[in-house]
Amino acid sequence: MIGNFYNDGRDQLTICKALPELFKKYPYLHFVFVGGRSPRFPQYYDNCYNYCKENSILTKTHFVGNRSDINNILHSLDVYVYSSNHDSFGISVIEAMIVGLPIIINDLSSLLEITNEGKCAQVFKTKDEKSLFAAISQILDCVKERENISKAGQKWALDNFTIDKYIKNLQLLYKSLL
Repeated sequence: MIGNFYNDGRDQLTICKALPELFKKYPYLHFVFVGGRSPRFPQYYDNCYNYCKENSILTKTHFVGNRSDINNILHSLDVYVYSSNHDSFGISVIEAMIVGLPIIINDLSSLLEITNEGKCAQVFKTKDEKSLFAAISQILDCVKERENISKAGQKWALDNFTIDKYIKNLQLLYKSLL
């Protein structure tokens, strides 16, 4: 997951709560959190880190901090998981779709919107680690579904969220206002 631990916008803790059972089912699995720790609100990071420490999963859970090589990180992943309490757009989800990763998101309306009403993602119920566990398991267990979500998400993102598409839509808007 890519998202800072700066406020209550992202919901990394729900992911952390799903990880112990996921690591039992998939011993080869590792999870990476990309995002900084806020000096002003350290509890968002600390709660996640301490949960992982208390559940003895820090060897498989990686907190890598702020990074500038997001493209490299995305290309090294097999699946992209994103959980949020509130979100206006979800740019990291779009970036992961463009790379061709299978996407797992929670059921926020803004995340559903950017994934074609969830057709380009595996969707789990917000704040529900059991639902997240099931969504991740579904993606990991079913190669065909993983491939379908990857292809659909990449096509959707390239058709709707590239700079060229943005400029074309902006030009159409300007022309309609003249």
